[in-house]
Amino acid sequence: MISSIEIALMSLLSLLVGSVMRWSLTDPVFLGAALASSSTAIIAKVLSDMGRLNETCSIIMLGVLVVEDLAVVLLLAVIQSAVSIGTISVEAMLTLGAKIVPFLGGSLFLGWKAVAPFMARVSLPLQEARAPLRIP
Repeated sequence: MISSIEIALMSLLSLLVGSVMRWSLTDPVFLGAALASSSTAIIAKVLSDMGRLNETCSIIMLGVLVVEDLAVVLLLAVIQSAVSIGTISVEAMLTLGAKIVPFLGGSLFLGWKAVAPFMARVSLPLQEARAPLRIP
């Protein structure tokens, strides 16, 4: 819900700016989608550096940002499809969704099953290397 509100506000703001600057319709639509995208990795790094990454509010915020990023990817794909075709058809959107959803699902599954365990294994030696030297 929060992601939808933020994407809608950024889209409306960009449409307003586009109308003031007399842009064609496609320019502010792409601008709105780009502004709605967040830098989830940067926010996660800042929270990690502050030591607040495992707090409930941080986990909720990162979850919202990930959902927002996925929604923006879908939005950009629909916009690009509409611009290239020249119109928005339900059939084209359903076909696009049928291609994107398995791709995103597969990417999430791969990240969950392969990347996360790999990163956990790699970060263990890094944590040991960062440990301060102890002289007995």
